[in-house]
Amino acid sequence: MKGLAVVIAVSMLSTVSMADIWEPGLGVSVNFAPIHEIEGSSGNSMDGRSYGGALRYSTPDPIPISAGISYQRGSSNHSGDPAYSSASANSTVINADLLVGKVFFPGNLEFVPYLGLGFRQMSQHFSSDSYPDDNDIATPKRTHRHLYVPVGLYLGSAQPLDHFDFYLSAEYRRVVMGEVSLRKNGGSHLTSNEGHGVRTEMGVHFPSDLSFNMYAGVYYEWWDVYAPDRGVSVSAGLARAETEPRTKQTSAGVTLGLQF
Repeated sequence: MKGLAVVIAVSMLSTVSMADIWEPGLGVSVNFAPIHEIEGSSGNSMDGRSYGGALRYSTPDPIPISAGISYQRGSSNHSGDPAYSSASANSTVINADLLVGKVFFPGNLEFVPYLGLGFRQMSQHFSSDSYPDDNDIATPKRTHRHLYVPVGLYLGSAQPLDHFDFYLSAEYRRVVMGEVSLRKNGGSHLTSNEGHGVRTEMGVHFPSDLSFNMYAGVYYEWWDVYAPDRGVSVSAGLARAETEPRTKQTSAGVTLGLQF
C-alpha cells in the first residue's frame, strides 16, 4: 500500500468542523469543505470535498474546559496519472478532543492559550472501475486511528451577544500514537506514530437579542502524516511487506453554527 492509498485515506481526516472553541455554552455547527489538495510522496494526488457537523461544549470558568466531537463524510477523485483516472473513495471521519485553557482579558479582548488531547478515526472505502496489478491504490478498506496533542491560541472580542464578536484560533497538532489497518492480502496493522498538522479558523458572532446567536467562519487546515512502520501480511501462504508513504494535504472550508 503506497502512493495514493494513504492519500485517499488521509484526504478526509482534517476537514473536521469545530464550533467556536471557547465561547461558553453549547455550540452546534455544520460545515462544507470544497477544497482538498492531497499529495502522497509518490506524487499521486486526490481532489475532493466533504461536509459534516459538530457539537462542542465549553465551561465559563477562568480555567475553562472544552469538549467537542465531530462527524465528516466526503468523497475524492484521483487527479493524476490518466491510467488511474477512475479512482474514487468515500470516507467518514470521527474526531473528538478535550481541551483546557486559561482565560485572559487584555482590554476588550479575550485571550485563551490551551492544550489537550484529541482522537480521530477515519474509515475509507475505495472503488474503481479496474484494479490493474500495478495500481497501488487498490485497497477495499482502510482505517486510520490516531491520538494527537493539540496546542493552540484563541483570540476573541469580549462583547455581549447584542454586538458583533470576532474570533480567531490557531492550533498545532502533534500525533503521539496510532495505527493504520488495511484490508488487502489478508489484512495488516501498521504502527503510525508520527505526524503533525495545523489548523486556523476565523469568524464572527452576529448580534442577537435572544439567548443564543449565530456565527460563521472560514478555516484552513494542513496535515503531514509520516509513513507508518512496515508491516507484513500473509495471503495464499505468501508473506508480503505492507507499507504506506508519507502524505501531505491542504483543505479549506466554511462553517456555520449556533451558540447557546
